[in-house]
Amino acid sequence: MNLLIVDDETTTRNGLIRHVNWSSFGIQNIELAASGMEALERCSSFAPDIILSDIRMPEMNGIELCRRLRTQYPDCVILFLSGYSDKEYLHSAIDLGAVDYIEKPIDLEEMEKAVKKAADLVHRSHLHNRSYGNMHQMISRSLPIIRKRVVDSLTTPGTDENQYMTDLEYLNTFSDLSQWFTVLIVRYPRPVRGIETCEKALTGSLSGLLIRYEYLQAFKDDQSQVLILASPAPASLPHYGRDQNLNILMAAHSAEEMNAFCAVGRVVHGIRSVCLSYADALTALKQLFYHDYGLTLYYTGERILPLVFDRKILDQFSQCLTHGDFENAVSILESVYQTLHGQNNVPPSEICSIYHRIGHLIEERRRQLSSSPMPSDPPGQSISETSTLKEIHSFYKGQLMLLLTDSGSENSKRIILQVQRYIEDHYSDAALSVKEISKAVYLSPNYMSNLFKRETGASLVEYIRDIRIRHSISLLRDDSLKLYHIALKVGFTDANYYTKMFKKVLGVTPSEYKEHHL
Repeated sequence: MNLLIVDDETTTRNGLIRHVNWSSFGIQNIELAASGMEALERCSSFAPDIILSDIRMPEMNGIELCRRLRTQYPDCVILFLSGYSDKEYLHSAIDLGAVDYIEKPIDLEEMEKAVKKAADLVHRSHLHNRSYGNMHQMISRSLPIIRKRVVDSLTTPGTDENQYMTDLEYLNTFSDLSQWFTVLIVRYPRPVRGIETCEKALTGSLSGLLIRYEYLQAFKDDQSQVLILASPAPASLPHYGRDQNLNILMAAHSAEEMNAFCAVGRVVHGIRSVCLSYADALTALKQLFYHDYGLTLYYTGERILPLVFDRKILDQFSQCLTHGDFENAVSILESVYQTLHGQNNVPPSEICSIYHRIGHLIEERRRQLSSSPMPSDPPGQSISETSTLKEIHSFYKGQLMLLLTDSGSENSKRIILQVQRYIEDHYSDAALSVKEISKAVYLSPNYMSNLFKRETGASLVEYIRDIRIRHSISLLRDDSLKLYHIALKVGFTDANYYTKMFKKVLGVTPSEYKEHHL
């Protein structure tokens, strides 16, 4: 039997493990979780027969956790731990079919009685589920776990084939183990919550490609999905960019479903060599650092090259910060990016070390100018949370812009001028937004909005509106243009809304203004 223990108190979790003889109840496998979210993650690859959960926990309480797990594992037996003040949760616990409700501090004898009751129920449930219908349901629930187990085995060098042969027969996939294989790794920028939904979305996007092959699919971790493709004809497998269809389909998947990056390993002969193709795909995956999501890259076997970078440029950058020459500091930062971006066979860690140094110089200058810390995460932490060189560069350019705004009103005005120029160049785009503008000057939307308000006295949204109205006035002179044409040309998708905004700004409608002033 499988047991999941969920409690945010380390002493409670460890105490339960030490003081209860779980094996005497037939419980062989135990997983521990310190929160509801961690428990959900563990249950993506662990099917609990019994859930022993605290009720009061941060972020997600035990009632909500068990409600979610109940939909995934309807036959699991639930035991709740609680304090005296948790009695109001009793009704919810009853609704969930909880077998028992054990109060804290825990009485060991009471706990063992509750566990025995739960174990007996699980045992009876297992006997009952031997019927064909329930057995089929159990098999369906176990398939994702079996697929992941096989993928993990095939992508790990030196795995004994006995570990996956039975599972492959059970899955009824890869009819010929001596055919040709290749591995695709699909990488997402953030941890995926709905793994099953994401798997279906990917196979749906690639259905036109996957119909040609036998394939096995599973998540390796919460950000990486692995597909193992098999074919008797090696030339039919995607490799070295020969399959433009894969490139197109992955780009569409990123645009329509979830941002993703696809890395493709070389074609290998025989299922025992799948781990080699996976290793190649991992190597290709490192190229994501130099590119961006939406791309498909193939393993080429190119060797790693040493970094070519003159570190004296960092001294120049430091001097610019010291002397308040932010214009040249920005220029140097851009030249660093261009230099590093072109060296895509250099280990990403070496590139990150340069940006670590840049971040340190910016923070050092910030401390000299102000006693307040940089209003963001520490440089190292932020780098670890980014995936690409572009993201890292954007972050540190944003830090530089923050330093620029905090070092004097003249520098703040310089950024405001950049914002105003950007609006002048893009006011006709209906999609123009505060988020897009702030991204262009490498500041957060909130910070940018507050800075603009502080320096100009107007909100950014009002300024965009006023610029659009001002440009529309000259268009009103053209009698060939209908009102909705004018609205579209200055970024309004709705002529009625344009009229409403025009009157709000100028006190009259566009037609009235044209009649009396043009």
